[in-house]
Amino acid sequence: MDKDKKDFVIGSIILGILLFMLCSVIVIVLYKKELDSSLNNAISDYIVSDYVYVEKVDLSRYNDIYTGDLQIPKINLNNVSSDVKDKFNTNMNDIISNIDEVSSSLRSKIEGEYTPNSSISINMDYSIYNDILSVKYVIYINRDFDLGMYIDNIYLNYDLNNNKELSNKELLDKDNIDINTISTNLFNYNILNDNNIIDKAIDSVSNEEITLDYIKENKEEYIKRISDNFDNKVNIYYGVNKIEIGYFPDEIINICYKQELLNNEYLYMEL
Repeated sequence: MDKDKKDFVIGSIILGILLFMLCSVIVIVLYKKELDSSLNNAISDYIVSDYVYVEKVDLSRYNDIYTGDLQIPKINLNNVSSDVKDKFNTNMNDIISNIDEVSSSLRSKIEGEYTPNSSISINMDYSIYNDILSVKYVIYINRDFDLGMYIDNIYLNYDLNNNKELSNKELLDKDNIDINTISTNLFNYNILNDNNIIDKAIDSVSNEEITLDYIKENKEEYIKRISDNFDNKVNIYYGVNKIEIGYFPDEIINICYKQELLNNEYLYMEL
């Protein structure tokens, strides 16, 4: 190959590489622009800090009971309708007040020298997505003296465009999510799971004795019960690219049949 042909081949290769790199950059820029536009439309121009204010509550007076950080967060709302703000802030204050009651109960059981063995943890989140302000606050108090877990929570989904609190159905309708589908999943997970070994139980509505086989054969009836009680028994956090429900399994089970509330736990499920 003479020098001119060799130079031409090398030049063509370099030009091809440069064109490929240029096309790649253009594609990336256009994709990022479209993605940013999509996210901006979804997240909206609302700023979450205009609506949510988090302060610290000092619980160091209970350092003889609890281990860990005793500066816990408390959520306050601003710039929402007065009725929603008052309701939320009142419920939030009640949750904080209940800590005092639980703590006093624990302290009353201390005898003699004692090493703190209870703890407080918070699962908290808040965001604005599709012009919906969503707030989740779940408190766990792991109690000593075989008292088990104390759990309380507060949720809010607020339509900023229309200044109103949304029901679960109104919220899920925005993403075309069917409550019956979620209720079916809750039924399958909590009633038909491998850990459910009931032989006989008392139906929560008819008060008649039923078996697990009967529940399976009439599952549509029980799924409907869960759907009918969805707003009262299921909480929803509507975050950026994340829709999550929270619930007490015992409450779902008791919609179907009666049982003692022995397993005080709170579960989450992403949709």
